[in-house]
Amino acid sequence: MANLTDAYELEVLDTLTGVTPLTAPTIVYVALFTADPTDEGSVVNEVFGGGYARTSINAKFEAAASATTSNTAQIDFPTATADWPTVTHVGMMKSDIEGNGDMMVWIALDSPITISNTQVFSFSIGNLTINAGVVVQVA
Repeated sequence: MANLTDAYELEVLDTLTGVTPLTAPTIVYVALFTADPTDEGSVVNEVFGGGYARTSINAKFEAAASATTSNTAQIDFPTATADWPTVTHVGMMKSDIEGNGDMMVWIALDSPITISNTQVFSFSIGNLTINAGVVVQVA
């Protein structure tokens, strides 16, 4: 099950109640984490170094249908230039800057992922699913 960060919950609630319009990010990025970022959206445990960088998910999804959308293009992270720590969580971010606390949504992976030197980690087509009920599934 996916979780909105506390900060993003406030942005959504303010939009739903007409207090402040939600400003959509121009580009949305996926980030990898080695531990639970919690509702605080902590980026302390974001993968760092070894060629890691957040990757954009823009233009990799079709318009939502039936309150759900999945990636229609493969989402590739850069080639690892060293072994990355074991990945346990994914976050959807407003920025490509590692360590920037701009997380909107996070989810625990079904199984931890190990990414070795020279490996390219990818979400294959259809493996990153987002539900309008704020449920993000990672296959």
